[in-house]
Amino acid sequence: MKKRQFMSVVFATILSAVAFLTACGGGGGGGGGTTDVTTSTPTTTTPVPATQTGPKAAMYQYIDSFRANGGFGSLTSDGRVENAAQAHSNYLTTNFYANGVPDPILFTLTSAGLPFAHYEEATRPGFTGAVPDDRLRAAGYVPTRSSEVSGSQFGAAAGADPDTKGCVDQLIGTVFHRAALLDTTMDSIGVGIGSAVRDGNGFLLRNCVINLASQSAVRVLPSGWIGITPYAGQIGIATKMSPEVPDPTPTIAVEGYPISIQIAPEFSLAVDTFSVSDGSGSQVPGLVVTRAQSTLLRANEAYFVPNGALRPNTTYTVSFAGRASPVQGAAGAWVPIKTWTFTTGAQ
Repeated sequence: MKKRQFMSVVFATILSAVAFLTACGGGGGGGGGTTDVTTSTPTTTTPVPATQTGPKAAMYQYIDSFRANGGFGSLTSDGRVENAAQAHSNYLTTNFYANGVPDPILFTLTSAGLPFAHYEEATRPGFTGAVPDDRLRAAGYVPTRSSEVSGSQFGAAAGADPDTKGCVDQLIGTVFHRAALLDTTMDSIGVGIGSAVRDGNGFLLRNCVINLASQSAVRVLPSGWIGITPYAGQIGIATKMSPEVPDPTPTIAVEGYPISIQIAPEFSLAVDTFSVSDGSGSQVPGLVVTRAQSTLLRANEAYFVPNGALRPNTTYTVSFAGRASPVQGAAGAWVPIKTWTFTTGAQ
């Protein structure tokens, strides 16, 4: 038996503008979002290596390997970013998990319209900053860009410690959460994991908070760069998408595992064809989701959400063709074309 709740938000601190995105999933809260590209000169400081062991190290390594396999670039584990993430995880545990389950208030917005799961109140114990940028600064890290995703997960059986890597799988198995975790404009990461709390049935729950941030100029990706999820040849893929609120495809009753493609952030991506077929060549019905359908996404990414669960233990072929148009003075329009396969797991 597994129960999961997810929450996330992206905070863009570009030109003093802060954008808040929120989404919810798995009966709880969750999300992902967008950051804008900045051409301003960043203020950088020397990274402070994080000392990670156990579940934290496993989560960091898992996220980094997933990004590497999909071509999204490595992240540096920074102790200051980790301290900010851990501080918020502690705040959530202290204030909103007293009964071993997330307080429903986490899945609401504050009176100012901010996602409550990512907002801290100064009157509550464990307060370190109202929003993620404030908490990063309190930890000694001044970001140019930052994002925060968080979730909570129960153990698979009564008394079993939750698999915190499973929290990452669920977040990546969405649209908006994935957008934040695979953002190529971020280069630093910090992971926070809450103390285990027990519900009335004896199940243990931990929350996890993942902060991504950058103090640097946006990294220059290779010409013609394309990032994909699932990555080419990936196996054991879930058959269904992890639920999100807001729902990226509300007209689909049962959403299959989303497939996504991304190009460099200095380009806007237009979709000509985005199709998925099984081993027999049958086309998978579904919907394409881009920034045109949801402003929670960046202009350089596109998602295909299957209409219905994918079949278990099946290899699928993805075919994409589109047009990349430069933005903000970039040069070099081009035609991204990509074909790859992935294989689902048992469920």
